[in-house]
Amino acid sequence: MKKIVALILMVILAALPLMVEAAGSLDTHFACAFLDIKFQCGCTRTGTGAMISRYGMITAAHNLYCSTHGKPLEYCNFLFGAKSASSGRKRYEGHFTYRVYETFKNGYNSLNDIGYVVFESPIGNSTGWFAWRAANDSYLKNKFVTIMNYTNNARINSYYSTLSVRNNTQVTWSSVPAGGEGGPVFYQSADMEFPEVVAVYACTAADGSAVGCRITDQLYYDMKADGAFN
Repeated sequence: MKKIVALILMVILAALPLMVEAAGSLDTHFACAFLDIKFQCGCTRTGTGAMISRYGMITAAHNLYCSTHGKPLEYCNFLFGAKSASSGRKRYEGHFTYRVYETFKNGYNSLNDIGYVVFESPIGNSTGWFAWRAANDSYLKNKFVTIMNYTNNARINSYYSTLSVRNNTQVTWSSVPAGGEGGPVFYQSADMEFPEVVAVYACTAADGSAVGCRITDQLYYDMKADGAFN
C-alpha cells in the first residue's frame, strides 16, 4: 500500500510545473555572465548566460556552436557581474561541459536555439542563481517579463515586455535587446521570493520582434541527468 501511495505521489509531482529554487539572496546582475567566445572555425562572438543552479547555466545554442559554420567551442570565458569586458565579480576560465539542441549544420535555426553549460565547480554558490519554470502556454501568455543581456562591451541591459506564445518551444515579445543573445527571460510577481526564468533570448525575427526559446520539461530532465543540479 505504501508503495502505491508513493507511486501516486511521484506521478502527481511529475505533473506539476518544474522549478528549481535559488538559495539565499539573488542579484540578477551577478547571476548573469558575459561570455567571451571563440569557435573552432575561428569565428568569435560575445553572449550572455544565466545561472539556474549551483552548477548549471542556461544560454543560447549559438553561443556554444557557431551558427554560421556549425563548429563547437574552442574556448569560452565567463565573467559574472561584468562591469567591463575585463572586470567583474567572478571570472571562470576552467573546465565545463555543455549540450545544445541545435548545432546549425544547415544554417541558423531559432527553433531550438537553446543549450546549457555544466561547470566543474559550483559557481552559483558565489554568484547566486535564478529559479526557473518549465511553464505551459497558459502560464506564459501575456506574462510581463524582464529580459537581461550584455552588449558587446559587457554593459548589462534590462528590458521589459509582454510575452506572446509562438509555439511549444518559443515565445516572442516586442522589445528587442541589442547585443549578446542567450540572456534570461524571467518573471517575478510581488509574492515570489526569486525570479523565474521561463525562456532564453535567442534572436530577432524578420518582423522586428524578439524570439525566446522556452524552458521545457525535457531540458530539465536532460540537465538533471548531466549533473547540472548536483
